[in-house]
Amino acid sequence: MSEKSNDLKGRTVGTSRSAKKRATRRQKASGPVGATPPTPQKATKSPAAERLTALSSRFKQWWRTPLPKWWTLAVGLLAVVQAPENILPRIDIQAIGAFNEKDPTATLFRVTNVGRWSISDIKFGCSLTTSSFILAFEGPITFNNEILLAPASRLPSGASLTRECPGALDSRFSKLNINDMATIRMSVVASYAWMLPWPVYSKTQHFSSMKSPDGAKYILAPDVRD
Repeated sequence: MSEKSNDLKGRTVGTSRSAKKRATRRQKASGPVGATPPTPQKATKSPAAERLTALSSRFKQWWRTPLPKWWTLAVGLLAVVQAPENILPRIDIQAIGAFNEKDPTATLFRVTNVGRWSISDIKFGCSLTTSSFILAFEGPITFNNEILLAPASRLPSGASLTRECPGALDSRFSKLNINDMATIRMSVVASYAWMLPWPVYSKTQHFSSMKSPDGAKYILAPDVRD
């Protein structure tokens, strides 16, 4: 009986020692008694990332609002459409009258800067086309000590200047025989710069011969084919 009792005591002591060892290991693994487990740290964002997130949030909120969104898009589209007319330089070329009423090619042309800004380095050229031939001229042209299609260094906004094409039928420039006045077509081209020497802008206006309202003569009018 005493042997069994001793054996039971030995087992109890061994079991208690094993339990103490396991408790010690758990305590070491979990840290000291009463210690608070570490709080997981959240990743902090940089100021730039925070601003980007806030901006994205505002944009999403704006996009979900229907009325301001479509009004803003409409105004933006209108601004894009109107930008070339409001910002880029523009000129207008018109036939203002003939110095020879019998000859529609003996016509003065007025070039007007209709844009908002001054333009510079304006150069001119013209061409005369009929059913039988084509004449082309690029200024400046010197004839009898006179400069035709002379260039201009600057043309302010709203200002105009006049030029003539040296392809007049019976003028001092050319002696041409055109049988059918109705086949005459003239083109006037003006190239110019804006702010910088480049890019170079260009405007070409075509004119066709037509009878005057009283039918007494032919005049040049803007070509309806343009």
